[in-house]
Amino acid sequence: MSSFVVGAMSTGVLVLGTTLLLGADWGDPIGVLILATAGILAALGIVFLVATLVRTADQAQSLASILAVTLGLLGGVFFPITFGPDLIDKASYLTPHRWLFEGFSDLNAGESFSAVVPEAGAVLLFAVVLGGIGLLRTRSLVRLG
Repeated sequence: MSSFVVGAMSTGVLVLGTTLLLGADWGDPIGVLILATAGILAALGIVFLVATLVRTADQAQSLASILAVTLGLLGGVFFPITFGPDLIDKASYLTPHRWLFEGFSDLNAGESFSAVVPEAGAVLLFAVVLGGIGLLRTRSLVRLG
């Protein structure tokens, strides 16, 4: 729960800061809230799974960093993936980053919150699947331990 609160506060500072200081227009606030919440939950799902795969905090930090950069690259965070080969463009949908990017782009283009429900749903699917695998691994690790 504390990780969710920290993620929500960090995202809130980012949105408010860029809006007030840089004049950023994030679009429909309800849509931003929906996408941001889905993104935070997906990140927590990834972190939960990572925690079941490692033995130390240093290993967790390293693996989480590797995953963040890899998913960010594939998802188009660092450069527009849509200009690349079609296979990479399609593969980018295997990351929550791509779905979030599309949702925030829709909001920025003036769409209402209802337009980002499919993207938010896809991101929440990442949260459920990865968090679910982490939960199953936790249960199996407890039985083994």
